[in-house]
Amino acid sequence: MDISAANLTNATTPAYKRVQVRFTSGGRALSLVRDFSPGKLTNTGNPLNVAIAGPGFFQVMTNTGDTAYTRNGSFQMDETGNLVTHHGHPVQPGIQIGPDAAGVEISGDGAVHAIRSDGIEKVGRLQIFTFPNEQGLRALNDAVFVLTTASGSALAAPPLHGIVTSLHQGFLESSNALVSVEDMRLFQFKQWYSAIMVEVSGLSEPQLIQAAAEKP
Repeated sequence: MDISAANLTNATTPAYKRVQVRFTSGGRALSLVRDFSPGKLTNTGNPLNVAIAGPGFFQVMTNTGDTAYTRNGSFQMDETGNLVTHHGHPVQPGIQIGPDAAGVEISGDGAVHAIRSDGIEKVGRLQIFTFPNEQGLRALNDAVFVLTTASGSALAAPPLHGIVTSLHQGFLESSNALVSVEDMRLFQFKQWYSAIMVEVSGLSEPQLIQAAAEKP
């Protein structure tokens, strides 16, 4: 129930990947599995929003100086014009657009160009990284991950040409947690829990509800 509630809470978090509980045939929880299937791409019109179509993650640096990975491309510029996440984590390798830029263009292969009064300047490239085993990644928060021994090392993808992976400026990847699905799962879990409590306590469901209400 806690897992489904967390998925429901993050149904609007860009690039959130829902967590599922894997059960044994006897109904015992075996492990937690993160569903890395892609979310729908949503047009935001914000030129600093970038969605990944295909496998891979952006590389960022956290506030503690650690390297982390995310598919949430809701970028912005800090006070010096560096490209950072909405949490303020700088994109790696660093990309400085500059506070004087009148606009920015991000192509499907990741090239970033700053539009200035005297012309267009290439200022960097958004690099995409993949892992031998995504399931081995450890979540730092809702959509940011760090590598582990189980995930294997990050692998820099070759220059993107839209064949396997491409980037879409002005779009964000939606969460793959669906409100309707998580609501149904919560309802089912509550039904199962009530049925188990009735069987364990030996009370009927109305009696169990009354007992719970009378408990100080």
